[in-house]
Amino acid sequence: MVDEQKPKAVEEILRESEKLFLGRPQIAAINNVTYGGKGFIFAPYGSYWKFMKKIIMSQLLSGNTLDILLQVRRDEINHFIKNLSRKASLGKSVEIEVILGNLTSNMISRMVTGNKYAEEDDEIGDIMKIMVDVDKLYGKLNLSEHIWFFKNIDLQGIQKTSMDIRTRFDALMDGILKEHEEARQQNIETRKVKDLLNILLEISEDDDMEIKLTRDNIKALILVLVNYKPVLLM
Repeated sequence: MVDEQKPKAVEEILRESEKLFLGRPQIAAINNVTYGGKGFIFAPYGSYWKFMKKIIMSQLLSGNTLDILLQVRRDEINHFIKNLSRKASLGKSVEIEVILGNLTSNMISRMVTGNKYAEEDDEIGDIMKIMVDVDKLYGKLNLSEHIWFFKNIDLQGIQKTSMDIRTRFDALMDGILKEHEEARQQNIETRKVKDLLNILLEISEDDDMEIKLTRDNIKALILVLVNYKPVLLM
C-alpha cells in the first residue's frame, strides 16, 4: 500500500512508476458512456493517452487558459451575489445547497460550452442532469462484470442505463457542436471569451496534430471536463 500523502510516495507514483498506476479495468457500462474510453480518464495507457494528456495540460487546463476564463467565474460570482442580495431584500428564503450547486454548474458550463446551466438555457440543465446520472453509474457495482456466468446478462439494467445516458448526451452534444461549428464557419465571434469546446474544435481542425480528434473524442472530453470541477474552478 502506498501512502499518497507523503511527498516521496507521490514522486514515486508520478515519475518512476507511472505506468503501474495508470491502468484501469475495462468496464462495459463505463465504456459505453465514455465512447470506448476516449475521454482520457478511462483510456488505456499508450500513445492516445499521452496525446490527450498533453492537450489537457498544455491547452485546456493550462494556466493561460484558466486565467482567460477567470472573467467567466467572476461574472457568475457577481451574478450570484446580486441575485442573493435581491432575494434577501425581498425577504425570500433560499436553499444554500441548491444555489451553490447552480453557481458551480453555471461556471463549469460557461467555461466548457459557453452556455449557462440554469435560468433560460434548459439544454445545459439537461447536461448537468446527465452528469448526475453518470456519477451514479460510476458508483454502481455491476454483478455481471464480476460473476462470470452472468457476463452476458444485464442483471441490474446497468448496460441499458449506460446506453440511455449515452443517447441523451449524444443528442445534446450534437446540438451544441452544430451551433459552435456553424458559428466558426461563418466567422461569427459570439463570445468575448473562447470556451474549451472551441479550443477542442480548433485542435480537431489542425492537420499537424499527431492524432486527429473526432466528434466522439470531443464529446468524451467534454463529459470529463464538465465533471472536472476542482481544477476548472481554481
